[in-house]
Amino acid sequence: MDRRELLKTIGILSGSLLISDYVAAQENATSTLIENGKDQLSIQEFQKYYRTDRSFTNLENGFFGVMSEPVLHTFIENTRTVNSRLSGFARLEFPQLYRDALLLTGTYLKLPSNSFIFTRNATEALNIAIQGYPLTAGDEVILSQFDYDSMVETWEMLQKTKKIKLVYLEIPAHPESTAQIVQLYKNAVTSRTRIVHLTHINHFTGLILPIKEITDALKPSGVKTILDAAHSFAHIDYSITELGADLVAINLHKWFGSPVGTGLLYVKPELISTMNPLFGDVKQKENSIYKLAHFGTTPFANIMTISAAMAFQQKIAPAVKQNYLHELKKTWIDGVQHLSAVEVLTPVSPEWSCAIGAFRMKNMSAKKAVDQLWTAHKILSVVRNLKGGDCIRITPQIYNTTEDSERLVKALTVLSNS
Repeated sequence: MDRRELLKTIGILSGSLLISDYVAAQENATSTLIENGKDQLSIQEFQKYYRTDRSFTNLENGFFGVMSEPVLHTFIENTRTVNSRLSGFARLEFPQLYRDALLLTGTYLKLPSNSFIFTRNATEALNIAIQGYPLTAGDEVILSQFDYDSMVETWEMLQKTKKIKLVYLEIPAHPESTAQIVQLYKNAVTSRTRIVHLTHINHFTGLILPIKEITDALKPSGVKTILDAAHSFAHIDYSITELGADLVAINLHKWFGSPVGTGLLYVKPELISTMNPLFGDVKQKENSIYKLAHFGTTPFANIMTISAAMAFQQKIAPAVKQNYLHELKKTWIDGVQHLSAVEVLTPVSPEWSCAIGAFRMKNMSAKKAVDQLWTAHKILSVVRNLKGGDCIRITPQIYNTTEDSERLVKALTVLSNS
């Protein structure tokens, strides 16, 4: 199924509004909005579908992603449908819509629909993966200082309950080469290593790990890889299966633009039978991915709206989106390189980072810098508790502009002279 046919199918099967439908429904639709039948959009056209509060500059988009207006409109309509049609809809119609969403998402991601489940977020997906993988006392798991805090806590819990051993790698903030990173992981593997936990794009500095090269290098050892792709999906252009990881968790509500409360866990089909459910289940077959999805009541409208986010994302080429996000980051990093009080923690090269970047101020704490950016300049950022010292994370989104990045440069120039 090609991209245009998939876009058409999304609207037919799920009942979600396509962008052209949304435009036609607006009373004040103008020529600046997307024309029916237009294939892909420029960045400027794409941005017109985001309505955000511009009384401040939001450079803290790493928390969750904004829904575009067409997706938000669909979500509201889906919520109204559920709220008005109640259990009759949920019991009689939603099960088929859920299956349709799985089928469409599988087609979009090029995954078999029986190899993944929807979750509320990547943290939930990773907990299912981490706590469900069979480990015994003495087994080793490799982590790094860039892994997400909540996932490290999950591993630390298993260290206590299952007596596993955690091995921590120190990944350089500015790697010399892909080979350097790959060798770090290869050198850490022992005969007791069972899992290597990888974070595709970390939430501290935005460093991109060379996942495919790492998984390729680890295959001969037989160790399995769990990939945290919460910040990489729909942020940079890749295929899940091409990365080679055994279990992959993604967020659909960060860079993909689905409603908050949507994520996904992929498990290689040959591993499903070895996994233990985190949520109690005895009815599903051992080789069924759905044994991992016994959550209880599902957020109906969230699942129903995934296809609308999919349709909207189809309106921009992934490489175009990735390049634009990289330029937003590059603009502010290039602009502060001459400031002696600013320590940039993120490599500027598109090989090693995209939208997310981080820095420290040498003349004040991270908290003070974040506070001053907000109170004096109306720029929202966030402190991240990185090993070696807190840092300030900057995360622009697709709706942000070059002017937003330049505004940050001006503000940091002021802070540098404080």
